[in-house]
Amino acid sequence: MKNAFISLVLFASALVGLPSCMSSGISSAAKLAALSPLDANPAEFRVALFAPTALRLKTGDARLGFGWSESGTLASTKVFDLQIVSGNAAALQSLPPPRLGQQAMMLSLGAREVESVVKFQQTVREAKQAGHNGSGNLSVSLAGGCWSEPFPAEGQPLPLDIWLQASAGSEYLPVIRGVDLRTILKQAGLKSVPQCVNAS
Repeated sequence: MKNAFISLVLFASALVGLPSCMSSGISSAAKLAALSPLDANPAEFRVALFAPTALRLKTGDARLGFGWSESGTLASTKVFDLQIVSGNAAALQSLPPPRLGQQAMMLSLGAREVESVVKFQQTVREAKQAGHNGSGNLSVSLAGGCWSEPFPAEGQPLPLDIWLQASAGSEYLPVIRGVDLRTILKQAGLKSVPQCVNAS
């Protein structure tokens, strides 16, 4: 798809202390708020997406966004494509099993995207060192994808769960749990996910 069909902000975490607002539990929200994307190694970010089995994604259909806003100005956000990581069964073993009708996908940044994130982090560091105050955020969005089957009739829930691992070996933090994909689609003014062409 040429245009994003969903704008799903999964969490906001601070570059300089901005609290996150999530419904993933008090403990998890506190841990998410404590994350510092400015200091993190972007090569180690992992997003575990538990989505309906009929949803198909390719590189770029899910994106990681880094935002920075100096006090009193509009936020500047850079968005980077996430890619699907194959052979991730072992990495997902620490998570609860997917719900009935869900598939589990692991996402990460590719090498070029990691380089771009590092440059963005350095730009923000230089701004802070120059005395510019501001706040930042980290977000994940779905910007594409297709549905490999006839889209289910209204009333059938389509649960979506998102987990984040900020560094290798750290725990996966639940970002959202049991959100109905239909609700997200309605917020975007859509009734369904576009059908895949030559779906397999």
